[in-house]
Amino acid sequence: MTSVYNFTYQRASFRGAEFGVFDAEVLFGRRNVLHEYPLRDEPLAEDLGKKAREYSINAFVIGKNYSAARDALMRAIEEQNSPGTLVHPTLGSIAVIPKDCRIKFDNREGGIEYFTLTFVEAGENNFPSGFADTSFLAAKFSSDAISTLISSFADSFNVFNVPDFLHSDALTSLVGNNTTSINGDGNDFLSVVKRTLKAGSFGSDNSEFTNISDMLGKFSTETTDTLYEPVELGRKVSNILTGMSDVYLNQPTTDANAVKTYLSSVKPANPELQALEAQKRIQDYGNEFVPVPSTTADRIQQADNQYQLINLIKNISICEMIRITSIMTFASRQDAISIRENVDSYIQPQLVTMADRGEDTQYLALNKARAAMIRDINTRAATLRNKRYITTADAMPAIVFAYDQYEDATKDVLVIERNHIRNPVFIPSYSSIEVVI
Repeated sequence: MTSVYNFTYQRASFRGAEFGVFDAEVLFGRRNVLHEYPLRDEPLAEDLGKKAREYSINAFVIGKNYSAARDALMRAIEEQNSPGTLVHPTLGSIAVIPKDCRIKFDNREGGIEYFTLTFVEAGENNFPSGFADTSFLAAKFSSDAISTLISSFADSFNVFNVPDFLHSDALTSLVGNNTTSINGDGNDFLSVVKRTLKAGSFGSDNSEFTNISDMLGKFSTETTDTLYEPVELGRKVSNILTGMSDVYLNQPTTDANAVKTYLSSVKPANPELQALEAQKRIQDYGNEFVPVPSTTADRIQQADNQYQLINLIKNISICEMIRITSIMTFASRQDAISIRENVDSYIQPQLVTMADRGEDTQYLALNKARAAMIRDINTRAATLRNKRYITTADAMPAIVFAYDQYEDATKDVLVIERNHIRNPVFIPSYSSIEVVI
């Protein structure tokens, strides 16, 4: 949607919420303390530095959607995170903190609201300060959750002193049979991973692909014995899922002989998103397994083994998603929130299952990692710009559009990448273009 505010230089906004401007006042000067001493006629003025600038703006929102613009501006001002970016048509972009702001409701006029906005410049913190490394905590708590999940799995999974078919069933669900383990076309864990990595070579320089290929080969041959060591089995599953992510995260970008994977076309030039999409495919594991009837004690143990394997793999994969988000770079606030909500949609069902089964230890560990992820993404999203859509009135080159929106022609690359523009020389009229402002 084209903005209703047309200024010579820049559109006025605060934290991305636009408004019109009647006039503005700036309070500025020096901070002085006047000392007057007994029996001295001359005072002494002590200069304590520059006074913090204070901006008073008489603003308005107007138009068909003025109420939505009014609410957006009020939310931006009341948002907890400070400072925010104030954009003024002539003063430029300033980091400020909102102070007393007023809105005037006038029933004599329709389609317009008046604001009196007061901001003070934020300045910089030049003194040592402590802050929580939220990304580190998200990655750490996800790693801690994996350790807890493996330990809990080892306490419940059992193929000792039971009929052989329990061992065979668990083995098949992990590595399939001879045909499926080679072709990767079964429902077992090994096949799901192979299908996720399939679509040709990652290139001769991708050492991570070589590493996980070796891991998968050993997993196929060693799992028969590893089933009797559930802690070691859990660690191998975790290493495979981490290695699968690393294939995408560390893929070389200069290897001309590399064959593109299926995710390269879905999420081009974004290894973190590719790794995240790969982990989502793991969440399909176990969906096609036939439930085991709880008719005898052995069948009950078989059913529990099946449940423990499925949830071990799914939950470790979820923890790997959390780790991936901790290293992601978000282009906009909306992108960050979208990733947060998407990953959380996989976590919530698992937490419900754990709560229903009374698995308190696993629940607390996974929920702690989830809370750390949400805090990390929310903290970083607060400093990001907003994503908006601009409708072009006329056909124009991407470089012209970039200069109009950013006053920086070099950002045409950003416009082209975010909107997958085929012909950068010609953006058709009435095209909805995504921008970050």
